[in-house]
Amino acid sequence: MLIWNCYTRFCVYLFRNPLNDEIFYIGEGTIKRAYDLKNRTDETSKVIEQIRAERKEPRIEILRDGLDNETALMYEGVAIDVIGLDKLTSETAAAHPAASRRGIRGAAA
Repeated sequence: MLIWNCYTRFCVYLFRNPLNDEIFYIGEGTIKRAYDLKNRTDETSKVIEQIRAERKEPRIEILRDGLDNETALMYEGVAIDVIGLDKLTSETAAAHPAASRRGIRGAAA
């Protein structure tokens, strides 16, 4: 029997700002990482602090789970392509803009 382990399988997730309903972060990692708001980019941390100043928390949404790392990276790229790099604080978006090219275009290759 195969037991799915949420600490070793990967997912694609997003953070949504409850103040304006906008998505500000897209990432890939384990479920545990998705719910850990620490150790994020400075820009992402600033948005989280602004949300918390209003006594709210970012909404965390899992787009897809149970993935291997390569597939999670592909889904992350697709999600970034759909939302747009300019709207995100994700490290992938800030430091590796070409990473989203693994998305829709990479899936067809």
